[in-house]
Amino acid sequence: MSKHPFEGHDNEIASVAFSPDGKTVASGSEDYTVKLWDADTATLKRTLTGFDLSAPVVTFSPDGRLLAATANHSVMLFETQTGTLKLTLAGDGGSVNSIAFSPDGKTLAGASDMVVKLWDVSGVM
Repeated sequence: MSKHPFEGHDNEIASVAFSPDGKTVASGSEDYTVKLWDADTATLKRTLTGFDLSAPVVTFSPDGRLLAATANHSVMLFETQTGTLKLTLAGDGGSVNSIAFSPDGKTLAGASDMVVKLWDVSGVM
């Protein structure tokens, strides 16, 4: 059973994630954008741009204050309340195709090709 359709991307959606409090849904699309939506109403809160990867993978930090999104050879960290880009993390040359925060939110893991890289993000917020 669907509550509301989340419509607004100009191309296929490749990834989605709920914020830890369940109030926001992030979607990464092949239109080179990430959109943040109100989960209850499907209202668009903001659109994040600047991605050089056609289908960004998205994930929220455990406290919901940060959103990580893949950007080809890097990962971009945004403040979820404002959409402000806080930090860009360089990968190891390959396309970053998977990301996950540690349970305490201090470390971000990213996988590219056959390499897993860990970044200390404890000082970002």
